[in-house]
Amino acid sequence: MVIGLLAPAFSLAPVWDKKGKAIYSLIDDADGLFEPSGIWATASLSPRWVQPILIVAARRKSADIYFCPGHLWLFSEDARQTLSWAENESAEFLPVTIAGIGTYYLLHALAAVTLAPSATVHRNEISGNVSIEEAAFESKDVGDTSVFYAAQPRDSAAGRAGLCSSPVFLNSRAAADLRGAAVSGATLVPTKT
Repeated sequence: MVIGLLAPAFSLAPVWDKKGKAIYSLIDDADGLFEPSGIWATASLSPRWVQPILIVAARRKSADIYFCPGHLWLFSEDARQTLSWAENESAEFLPVTIAGIGTYYLLHALAAVTLAPSATVHRNEISGNVSIEEAAFESKDVGDTSVFYAAQPRDSAAGRAGLCSSPVFLNSRAAADLRGAAVSGATLVPTKT
């Protein structure tokens, strides 16, 4: 018997041209190091969030969703509404100001799901941390979780509390029609009983 079979999990990825340049503007802080403290944890950042001011690091086409190096995604108000069903359940949107553009919202996942044994990963020989080459999750682990990160495997140097250096995963293709990101699928493995 197969239980918990859902649509595939999807991840967002930046869109590059044939020369490897970003098609849409890239956003970052003035130092080129925007990575808010706690962003890779699943605890809410909202209570202590201070709205940062970011800049357009590489000006290209305008978008509904902007990529910020480090697998961070900034959503316009309209784009945020396409994922409003996930807010407060498994994601939060934290406001940021993009100089010359306006207010966008940083997507922060509040859940992590363990990779299935069939996932293909790369283990860093120095740090022991794992990065995902091909994601796969068991449907029983994803369940109704709308937005999530991939948890590090038990034997990773980061331990169970760590998250893989990877994109955020969506249990919906809702963001596919928004300008600024490519949407790719991850394998969702049926759970057998």
